Amino acid sequence: MSYQEWKNQIKPEKKQRNYQHIDNPLDLDDKKVFQKVTSVIDNIKNHQFLPFIKRNEVKVRFRKNEGGEVKRKPKVREIRYASHLDSHIYSYYNFILINKYEEYPLWKCADKSSSNGLSHSTEKSLWRLFNL
Repeated sequence: MSYQEWKNQIKPEKKQRNYQHIDNPLDLDDKKVFQKVTSVIDNIKNHQFLPFIKRNEVKVRFRKNEGGEVKRKPKVREIRYASHLDSHIYSYYNFILINKYEEYPLWKCADKSSSNGLSHSTEKSLWRLFNL
């Protein structure tokens, strides 16, 4: 898979992520930025990932109890943001995995006797296929 294929399939609003983080937003349409991202991916073993930034999103849920009385209950959801560069790296590897997964004909390898529907050799093949 080429980096250009990955870049072309990204939605325009995802090419530049504008949320606040430690690093600055990166626009993949900028040639220098794109080269920087691809060079980091090429040298991923030496890349230091930044920590996620966490925030809590609170929404109020309404539920009826057994007596028919409506109760309000807050639902807290943790949201975590990767740095801008790291999110592009995750996006690239997601692109690779999705394409490999879609190419692999799982229906040919189904084995009814195993608990997950895959034979042992199929599981080993999948491991080799997705092991980057």
